[in-house]
Amino acid sequence: GHVPKGESDKIWKEFRAACNHFFDRLTKHNKGRDEEFEANAKERTDFLEALEKWSPDLKDKKAAVKEIKTKIAEWRKLGPSPRKLRNELENRFNKAIDGFFKAIDLDRQESQRIRFENKVDSLASQGERELMKERDFLRRKLDEAKKELMQLENNLGFFSSSDPKSPIVKEARKNIDAQDRIVSSIQSQIKMLGQKIKDMRTAKEAAAEAKEDKQDQEEA
Repeated sequence: GHVPKGESDKIWKEFRAACNHFFDRLTKHNKGRDEEFEANAKERTDFLEALEKWSPDLKDKKAAVKEIKTKIAEWRKLGPSPRKLRNELENRFNKAIDGFFKAIDLDRQESQRIRFENKVDSLASQGERELMKERDFLRRKLDEAKKELMQLENNLGFFSSSDPKSPIVKEARKNIDAQDRIVSSIQSQIKMLGQKIKDMRTAKEAAAEAKEDKQDQEEA
């Protein structure tokens, strides 16, 4: 509301001083954060250069998968980089990891699972919102996949009187099995995202409770 004219200038100056103080602190904070992000980008770039020269043990697939997972874990521990470089560095990393999976000829389903775990961790580092966007996208994709599966099953009904060993029936069943695997894969991915979101929320709640407990102890 309005104040007496004699007080107006004084209060306005105090308000402007508070605003200037806030934005000075914000600028200083952002500058420090940007410098930290640039350092992280350098660290990530160095990591990528070493990774692109590295090769897993191609003679032992089990050991190779373990080594690749270790590299993924090391990458995830590195701090965030500037937004302008984030996608470029992440794509470069994913390309290297995909190359390793291809080199060891890992089972397609297993490699997809590990790749998606890596993607989930990447999205989680950007915040819960990114995980929820991905889950919404996959839910729409799942609906489409289920409709496609239903259509394939309906199509098979046209051949109910045909010889089960005929090439047409075999091909129809093959397509149904492939689509069923796609549906199962998407369902697993949605479940993985849901668990990650739940874990993040649980961690936030635990951190908030710990903060409140600390404040209560300090006040006591």
